[in-house]
Formats: sequence, C-alpha cells, structure tokens
Amino acid sequence: MFTAGIFNVFQPAGAREFVALPAWSALGEARQPFAVSVGNTGTLKGAGDLSQREEPALIVADKANTTPSPSFYYLVARTSSITLTGGAGAQIVDIFPGREVMDMERAGGCTVIGRVVLAVRAPGGMGDGMNTGTSL
Repeated sequence: MFTAGIFNVFQPAGAREFVALPAWSALGEARQPFAVSVGNTGTLKGAGDLSQREEPALIVADKANTTPSPSFYYLVARTSSITLTGGAGAQIVDIFPGREVMDMERAGGCTVIGRVVLAVRAPGGMGDGMNTGTSL
C-alpha cells in the first residue's frame, strides 16, 4: 500500500483515499465525516486563528450537519464575485463561523457543505521540512 503527502494518505485496493487519525471524540461524533487537504491555511479567510497560521492542514467536516449554529465553524461554498467572460462565477470553498454562515444563508450567498469537526496541523519533527513547531 502506497502513502502520499504529509498526512500519509493511502488508498487500499478498490477503495477511496483514506487518512489515519486518532480516535478523538469529535471524529466519533461525526455521522458523515470527510477530509479536505488545504495547502495553506492562510487562504482561508473566515477560519479565525487557523487563517493566520499559513501552513498545511487537513480539515475534517461532517456533511450530515449542514444547519449552521453560532457555536461552530462551517465549510461553505459560495460564488466568486469575479465573473469570467462567457461563464458563471467560480465556486470558492472557505471556512466561516456559524453566525456569519447564518447571515450568508439568509442573503442566499452560500451553500453549507458541512460543520468543521477538526483541523489537523501537519506533523512536525519528522525530518521532512514540514515542522510546524517553533524552535528556540
């Protein structure tokens, strides 16, 4: 079995891609979890502190939970304000706090993909140049 990338994504014969994560309770509560790899969290404009880190991350969301609540963050698709000639605006996927998602939904400006369950930073100290820790 071959693994790839900093999160060691693997694909068993005849199956989709998988990534192994610890049995954290947040993951256990998700009914339909899926993961999205983000190359640079700095591109996520609404993800709070995560947006300021500018590092790779694995975002795990629950697509069974699409009703926004102010207490959580959500993975959201919205149409870009930039429209190319002859085509519709592209879809942008980003993370926003629940309160903001509720406002965006009322305005008809987004589609909720799922509630963010977990954001996993890249592993550090493996000699792969992806150390996310700080050195003194």
